[in-house]
Amino acid sequence: MTRDQMSALFKNEGAKRRPTTKIAGLVINRDLIRYREHYPSENINMPGRTSNLRFYKNQIRSVPDGDFIDEIHIKWYGDYRTLEVHHGYVQWLFPIHEEGMNYRAQILQVHERQAMIKDAAVIERVKKSYELILDFYGANVVDWQTGELERTQGYARRFINLNTRFHNYLRITRILKWLGEMNLEHLKFSFLVFFAQEAIFLSTIPKAAKSLEDFWLATLRDDTELELAVHFVDGSITFEKAMSLVRHPEKRGYKVKDIAAALHLTSGQPQHGPHRRGDPAATPTQQGHESSLLSTDEKGGAKGGSVKGSGDKGLGNVGVKRNANGSVSSDEKTAQQTSPEQEKALSSDDELDPDSQRLDAGARARVTARKEEGV
Repeated sequence: MTRDQMSALFKNEGAKRRPTTKIAGLVINRDLIRYREHYPSENINMPGRTSNLRFYKNQIRSVPDGDFIDEIHIKWYGDYRTLEVHHGYVQWLFPIHEEGMNYRAQILQVHERQAMIKDAAVIERVKKSYELILDFYGANVVDWQTGELERTQGYARRFINLNTRFHNYLRITRILKWLGEMNLEHLKFSFLVFFAQEAIFLSTIPKAAKSLEDFWLATLRDDTELELAVHFVDGSITFEKAMSLVRHPEKRGYKVKDIAAALHLTSGQPQHGPHRRGDPAATPTQQGHESSLLSTDEKGGAKGGSVKGSGDKGLGNVGVKRNANGSVSSDEKTAQQTSPEQEKALSSDDELDPDSQRLDAGARARVTARKEEGV
């Protein structure tokens, strides 16, 4: 698919905001309605189709040019070039009840989903798939029971890549749907708050803002939770309030015991992501001024966070002002976090900036830890 075709897809199929709609002013497109209503009247439960279940049980390889899932989790983690240019793995790692661009991948069947969410080993692999793709996008899981995210140490280049490689926005829509199918609905709100903060308020990934508003928000299946997310995006609730909702999923209607059951957590099992095993990204210095959603304005009224003391040029103290139509106001044009030079470095369809393919120190530590633990 060419870049022009991709742009037309976003333009023509995006959900539109209208003041008279039922859910916080958000009109949801047909495909997202199908998802939110669990695909009524569709035949997605064929007993003979088991490819997704067998793949997640590490019994078959993904195709084309893939591998067993346990090998992907080890060898592909931090391999940013492969994760960017390989287009066949997405439908295998993130299966949903819809067709994708890989005709050799199978649509997720209802009986597969039911078996997968009951299998603790499968859910551990589901979590590793989420960790792998989050690292590719510049984020880490802080706590599985809340879904809270933070930036990786190498987030700056990952954000540049995400801001210029638009096909990742379609991938993210699939990933969010997949979280719901894997009974991990509670993780979506935290994901959306994290990336809304970055895309809209800090403008570190400004080009992702439209896809977030038009597609990603509506993957939330609960109307009340969707309304809360929309209110954060439109500035009706503060960042501090949004983070309270992230860290206390019971305020969004979830039961802690149900979340623990969905994650197959056992007593004493760590609830945080792999970066806590010694990743430099989790040092106090990094956490103090480069964590994912950052602190709210010291005076308390800010709708978005601010980066204080960030060592990455071009990712400084920014709170983006948006016009009524959602565009960035003229006096904030200079606050766009991706410079023309940075975008040009990642704009070629033939070759990515070689620097963006290097593993940062945190990614190397996580890969080493995975290999040592045999996970």
